[in-house]
Amino acid sequence: MDKMERKYYVDILLAVVFLVCMITGYILLFKGSFAPYLNRGSIGVVKELHEWSSYGITVLIVIHFWENFSWLKTMTKKYF
Repeated sequence: MDKMERKYYVDILLAVVFLVCMITGYILLFKGSFAPYLNRGSIGVVKELHEWSSYGITVLIVIHFWENFSWLKTMTKKYF
């Protein structure tokens, strides 16, 4: 797998995991609105999914910065 393909997959995974984290965060924030659709056990699953997706985002952001470090370094030198 070449570098551009790897960057593409990391970015796609980052977008998907971000959406999972965002949606579960809104469900937890507005759980009163979702109460008719969720039972007590479902909230625990949503919390766990939210927690694990946040770990996934953290790992993918580190990989994303690692893959784009040379670009970031070049742009920083250009402006400073």
